[in-house]
Amino acid sequence: MTHCIYGARRSMVDEPLVYQRNYQVEWVAPRVNLRELALLRFIQGKTERELVQYFGRSKTAIHELLARMLKNDFRHANLNEAEKRHIFKSPGHKYSQLAILVIMKVAFYEKVSGKNPIEDFILTLPKTDQARFADVFDGIEKHGLSCPRVQFRQLRGKLWEIKFNAASGGYRIA
Repeated sequence: MTHCIYGARRSMVDEPLVYQRNYQVEWVAPRVNLRELALLRFIQGKTERELVQYFGRSKTAIHELLARMLKNDFRHANLNEAEKRHIFKSPGHKYSQLAILVIMKVAFYEKVSGKNPIEDFILTLPKTDQARFADVFDGIEKHGLSCPRVQFRQLRGKLWEIKFNAASGGYRIA
């Protein structure tokens, strides 16, 4: 049906216009239950391949979740104390060495004369770097080798090299 308005021909549609378009929706997979992951891996002894099939995630994703869990000492896995003890103290268990929480104490070398070259060096640095040294040493005593943003290398016995960055540059001390 066409109508003429002021001399122009224009068509009119009698039915309402409907525009339909289908969109593909990607559903976000629910988060992996870290407690369930810890129990399956460390108590029941499931392999990473079995966990990939169980959770429907990639091997890399499962591996990263496990690594993060180990680095954070299972803090976010909501395990009770009995489950943590079971993981850490299972005889011959692959991760039983985690049961030995290494409490590290930072001790400075002292010369026979009583002078401490490390403390003397730290005192010559700018205040921001001195504060970073204090933070690093506190973090090492609190978190041990899991101290964030600090790299460690065992030189021999109880002697360790500690590497970290501060405001005026990177430091490496042993």
